Amino acid sequence: MTDNFRKLIEGAQALETRLRQDYEDSLDHVALPGTRVWVLHDGRRGWMHGESGTVVSTDEDWAWVNFPSGIKRFMLKRLSRAPDGMDCWTAALKSALKAAPF
Repeated sequence: MTDNFRKLIEGAQALETRLRQDYEDSLDHVALPGTRVWVLHDGRRGWMHGESGTVVSTDEDWAWVNFPSGIKRFMLKRLSRAPDGMDCWTAALKSALKAAPF
């Protein structure tokens, strides 16, 4: 194996590792079943703002969250994986973009 070919392979492996790590880091903000989320303030009302629960199920725009008072459905834009952090809808979008093969 030539030295140039070895450098090319090492560079490709380093890029793949970095892209995989970026993608996995972006998942830290996504509302996945079994993860804990907090309710964000939506600017109109403070209903349940700051309360936390566990995600039961999600789809593209909604999550069903188990709170002590029962399971409620929330838009992903109203949920965050950290108190007052990035909303889960934006995080899912960023995660999808990082996973894209381009």
